[in-house]
Amino acid sequence: MNYFVRSVLLSIGIVHCCMPFDDHFFRASYWCGEPRLSRDALSTWTAAVEWGKTPCARNLCTEKVPLMDLICPTHHSPGIFKIKELQFNFFQNCVDGFFARVYFPARALTFYRMYFPQESSGLLLSCCSQLRPGDVDILLGWAYNYEETEYLDYIDTSLQIGALVPTSTLYNPDHPFDLPTGYNKHAGIPVIFDCSLGLYEWLTAGFHVDSVFLFDKKRKESNHCICEKLGNVFDFQIYGKADHFCGGLSLLLGYSYARQEEGSKTKCLPLPLREGWSMHTMVFLAEYDWADYDVPSAPRISFFYNKIIRGKNIINTTMKGTYVGVDCSWNY
Repeated sequence: MNYFVRSVLLSIGIVHCCMPFDDHFFRASYWCGEPRLSRDALSTWTAAVEWGKTPCARNLCTEKVPLMDLICPTHHSPGIFKIKELQFNFFQNCVDGFFARVYFPARALTFYRMYFPQESSGLLLSCCSQLRPGDVDILLGWAYNYEETEYLDYIDTSLQIGALVPTSTLYNPDHPFDLPTGYNKHAGIPVIFDCSLGLYEWLTAGFHVDSVFLFDKKRKESNHCICEKLGNVFDFQIYGKADHFCGGLSLLLGYSYARQEEGSKTKCLPLPLREGWSMHTMVFLAEYDWADYDVPSAPRISFFYNKIIRGKNIINTTMKGTYVGVDCSWNY
């Protein structure tokens, strides 16, 4: 991409899809987006809605097993897990590549078609559902866009670091279907690095690395105060993107490897958080961007499909969804 075209894209406020880095054992990972563009006074608002359901989990041997084998092994019942998720992101660029970001998710987790024996009536069909917030993330970042290259169109990088605020729900071991909607009330420090390369004026290749370092916390268990440890979370992604190859249309193919280390051996954590988990996901995304000279703040919309291909100690939930984003530059 030559300097003129690159300047045009910056001038109309086109930035890249920025999905969350919020990895959990109960659904497929998302593509986390490309590096932030460094234009001063650029604002971005995004919202995403996703959904998925499955009757399956994956055990420590990566084998597909019935859902209840992972969530509640004492009950030999089939069961289906369903999730709906809503996510909001806000980015605000300052000067010299520095920017701030706030991320907020909310999740509806549902278990249904679960059959449990009853002394008087044989079998009982049960359903457990919850709609709760996830964990809020507040980050500061720095982006650098380098264009003085001989063979590449550009090299973009960004680094983010911040605070994970534990606004999600706490796991209740007496109700194993009441899963935590975040990191079980643990605070943490997320660190994110992104890098992408531009080729042939339409192709983008890049990678993403993030980690969430979670703090230990104290809680009561059997009338005793214990120090609960939750394993750190790691995610690595690579992707290739045909960028605006047909008007505003872009297509992306990506791969994600996410894992969480083992935590405390306590009944106050669900099995995947005690023993740790890992997940391999393929990401497919199509995006259309309406922004141009006449309407620089026109929205862009994406549709994505995130397919789990392998994993350990996870609920095998493939996710589908859509994403809408709007950019506005205040530096005229």
